[in-house]
Amino acid sequence: MTENESKEDLRAVPADQRSQGPNETMMISSAELAGKVAPGGAEKAKKIEGTPKLIGRSEAVAGRVYELTKTKTMIGRQDSNDIVIIDGTVSARHAQIVNDDGIWRVVNLISTNGTSVNGRTNVISYLAPGDLIAFGRVEMVFDAPESEPTVTARTARRLAPGRGGSDTSKAILWVAVGAGLLIVVGVAARLLGLI
Repeated sequence: MTENESKEDLRAVPADQRSQGPNETMMISSAELAGKVAPGGAEKAKKIEGTPKLIGRSEAVAGRVYELTKTKTMIGRQDSNDIVIIDGTVSARHAQIVNDDGIWRVVNLISTNGTSVNGRTNVISYLAPGDLIAFGRVEMVFDAPESEPTVTARTARRLAPGRGGSDTSKAILWVAVGAGLLIVVGVAARLLGLI
């Protein structure tokens, strides 16, 4: 048996039934913990509109649906978590799912049995619709509405009349301003008896 096989076997044993931990050292930068850098790269992060949910797939959570409405959703075995999973492979405070302005990621909280997304174990993994997340041996699917490209707030401001938008927007604005001035001049002329 190789060293890696013994570690995998040890990780498969529920934490409360172990005589020792997996004896691994994880190097984690403060930027990774803050969510600013992630293994696998932020270029894979996709903005998701709407409210995603986790759909239980394993026996411990089969058929359960958990809506992710908070900015940070805590997952683990303790009752104080937002999503409580009663399973020996899930740590008391196992992971959290974080929403950063529509960019969703799962952060492993140095759990005993790890957190993986689509079979890849990282401290931080960005999420996309359909991803399979495993908390220990408990699997859930990250389900989110597929987003169509939307006009961002910055684009909307840029296209607004008078904000450097398209030539058509500018033309409409100037026609409206011109018409308004003509009306004001006409009303003023009548009041002064010039017309």
